[in-house]
Amino acid sequence: MKTDSNKVGLEIRPASYEGKTLEGLSYSESRGFEHLVYEKYGGKNNKKLLNKIKPLDVDNPKVKIKASKYIDDALNFLKKVF
Repeated sequence: MKTDSNKVGLEIRPASYEGKTLEGLSYSESRGFEHLVYEKYGGKNNKKLLNKIKPLDVDNPKVKIKASKYIDDALNFLKKVF
């Protein structure tokens, strides 16, 4: 099996935001949260991010409603936590 040299040495750890560990995220919340973090830290123009593809394509009319729901769910989760 071929390994991805970009991922060597990476560790899996719980999601955290502003120093707080986020536990109990639903699929929808985690998808929205991933997008919020991607946008916050500069998106594809940030050389430190490993993912070069936008997590949610909010500009695509076919998925815009679902993407908006994911983002809303993530924002609501963050409101409950903070």
